[in-house]
Amino acid sequence: MADDKAKVIGSFSSRDMAEKAIRNMRAKGFTDNEMSVIAKDNENRGNTGAENNLNTGMTTGGVLGGVAGLAASAGALMIPGIGPIVAMGPLAATITGAVGGGIVGSLVDWGIPAEQARKYEEDIKAGGAVVSVESTRQKVDEAAKQLRAEGARNVYVK
Repeated sequence: MADDKAKVIGSFSSRDMAEKAIRNMRAKGFTDNEMSVIAKDNENRGNTGAENNLNTGMTTGGVLGGVAGLAASAGALMIPGIGPIVAMGPLAATITGAVGGGIVGSLVDWGIPAEQARKYEEDIKAGGAVVSVESTRQKVDEAAKQLRAEGARNVYVK
């Protein structure tokens, strides 16, 4: 039922923490089709061929290597004011579709309030990562608990 769809998003101070959270959520039954991650792409800084290196890096333990299963939906983008980022999972399409509006505009389009979206953008600028889950209300509530247990901050459920 479409009304049963819900979202949760939270930020982590490091990509390592986000990767650990995604691995643990997979172990609890969450799928790559439900989870997304956005992070600064420090390893491809200034590399205009970032997309070519992204999938290789992810599968060999480079950029967000712990979430290699999300690589199929990965995108490397240059966001003004932030620099290179990687976005993986269903949320990646929203980010790639709104590069001009940056991360805040993309998250607002995804249904996140602007004030909350600005917090996530600041966390990404600082080298952190944002993890989201879109699924049934029951799974999203479980994901919110898991994100908090993994150390996520600014956890927002919609």
